[in-house]
Amino acid sequence: MIFISLCDALVTGGFGNSLIQKKDADDIDFATMLYCGLILSTVLYCLLYFCSPFIATFYDNGILVPVIRVLAIRIPISGVNSIQQARIQKKMDFKKFFFATLGGTIISAVIGIVMAYRGYGVWALVAQYLSNTIIDTIVLFILEGWHPRLVFSFKRAKNLLGFGWKVLAFTMVYTIEGNFRSLVVGKVFGSAELAYYEQGKKFPNVIVSNINTSISKVMFPALALQQDDRDRLKRMCRRSVKTGIFLLAPLLVGLMACADDFVSVILTDKWMSCVPFLRILSIVFLVRPLTTTSQQAILAIGRSDVMLKIELVINILAVSLLVISAFGFRSLILVAWSNVVTETVGLLMFMYYEKRLIQYHLKEQLVDLLPSLFVSLSMGMVVYSIHFIPIVPVVRLFFQVLIGSCTYFMISVLLKMEALKYLLNMMAEKMHIKILYKLIDRM
Repeated sequence: MIFISLCDALVTGGFGNSLIQKKDADDIDFATMLYCGLILSTVLYCLLYFCSPFIATFYDNGILVPVIRVLAIRIPISGVNSIQQARIQKKMDFKKFFFATLGGTIISAVIGIVMAYRGYGVWALVAQYLSNTIIDTIVLFILEGWHPRLVFSFKRAKNLLGFGWKVLAFTMVYTIEGNFRSLVVGKVFGSAELAYYEQGKKFPNVIVSNINTSISKVMFPALALQQDDRDRLKRMCRRSVKTGIFLLAPLLVGLMACADDFVSVILTDKWMSCVPFLRILSIVFLVRPLTTTSQQAILAIGRSDVMLKIELVINILAVSLLVISAFGFRSLILVAWSNVVTETVGLLMFMYYEKRLIQYHLKEQLVDLLPSLFVSLSMGMVVYSIHFIPIVPVVRLFFQVLIGSCTYFMISVLLKMEALKYLLNMMAEKMHIKILYKLIDRM
């Protein structure tokens, strides 16, 4: 998966984003980028195909040869899918994303589970992963109805890649750093410790990815349309930060507070060693809403060069701290904390450039962040105190979730949180719920 992810990042990293950022992109642009992606993905597939024996030797595991060769089929399919997604994002037609993702997720899950029960082992995971991408692409092809023209413009490719290669490089560097961390942890500390580390990262990552990715997919094309109006761009960024942190902070802080019972109930007690990593890495993902907003704003105004410079600095720091923590101190906990340090430095750098490029000042960013963080921490203390009640873990976890949710909502209402009013108003308009209008009027 490390090698598939790296190649996937190369194929999907910059082509689609360059089309979204270009205000007047037409069918010739989309066709040109599609063929660029297919050429690159074919080269990468061939590279992985012939390198798979060397990868298998490195891990001393012969089954990796056929697994990599089959999994790598995803790469050219992802190249097509990224252009389809760019078209849909540009038109802001996100219902098609929903249906494609829903279809791919359900069908591939059934395929994976059935194959696992029938004893196919790792091939169940391969089939699930590959079928998900294939089904997503087919459904988008049917819903979008886009048939690429047999045209290619070298001039347009050059212009689009002038923006796209920097985004691609940024994505590549980011992906390398994330996978290099897992590679080092597995080699230095062993597969068992890597499993605890990855499980600790898994749940906060799922929370953030689902919400943050949804926000960024909508946000980038919306910001790109307003790239010439910096005041409106700034207002949209502030709204995104307030909404993102309001949704994510209570989930991540709550997860940290109930981590012991959560792991015991969901994963069983044999996974309790992942609890420290879950708590530490939740902090890493806590800053993602502001980082993502900064990235989308910088990309929207065409400054992919700034993104690349920041990511290079961050990753030099990340690799340095990783090497010191893993090889110098031989401490996996320090490896996790080094991730927090890296993410914090990256956030500060993005905040600085956001101030320079769209005048979103540090004071304003703190004003948008701190209220939700304060309410979330208050809720977290309440949730953590419930852990000391001597009852069955599954019942305790239920009360932690229930009381935590109610506490966060009530404090937010009392403080008249702007993000809550915005979300309630949006729900009231979409679902026509009268009681929500009454609640909004009282806030």
